[in-house]
Amino acid sequence: MNGRRLQFGVAVIDDKLFVIGGRDGLKTLNTVECYNPKTKAWTVLPPIMSIARSTVGVAALNGK
Repeated sequence: MNGRRLQFGVAVIDDKLFVIGGRDGLKTLNTVECYNPKTKAWTVLPPIMSIARSTVGVAALNGK
């Protein structure tokens, strides 16, 4: 990941790990990062929440 993050939500879709929201220790985040184990690389994605959230619940169902 690009920085430290705690109290985040996580889901696995299409063999990729998505880390959503959480806190960086100072502020609450609305950012999304994706880890691809095949390339061993993290990618920053557009926020999916308009409001920053910590201790967020995340689920994946049928690849969504």
